[in-house]
Amino acid sequence: MKPFGFPRRQRILKRNSFQKVQAEGRKVVTRYFVFLVRPNDLGWPRLGLTVSRKVGGAVVRNRVKRILREAFRQERPFDGLGMDIVAIPRRELPIPAPYRLAADSLAELVRRIEGPRGI
Repeated sequence: MKPFGFPRRQRILKRNSFQKVQAEGRKVVTRYFVFLVRPNDLGWPRLGLTVSRKVGGAVVRNRVKRILREAFRQERPFDGLGMDIVAIPRRELPIPAPYRLAADSLAELVRRIEGPRGI
């Protein structure tokens, strides 16, 4: 694996995988994102993104996805945790979304998952 890559095995790509996370996952709401989290048996985390038109036009939606993927890839907040994560940006997300905001939201998600209740 390339050190700066985002391989397919770390992405949620199929519709049924998204539906499984939405049906069986735990919802964690932060200020700018709604995260759906579900343990998986793979041993590594996978990220899926759902960005609606309410967030903005195509350019804005793609920018939000790039920033969130990059924060997931660089910060590696979920290393060692086998889980599927679906991230849904909320309308309150400032545009253009700063990288640090996405990284902090992922860190908050990890804190809440590993907290006293867990997933």
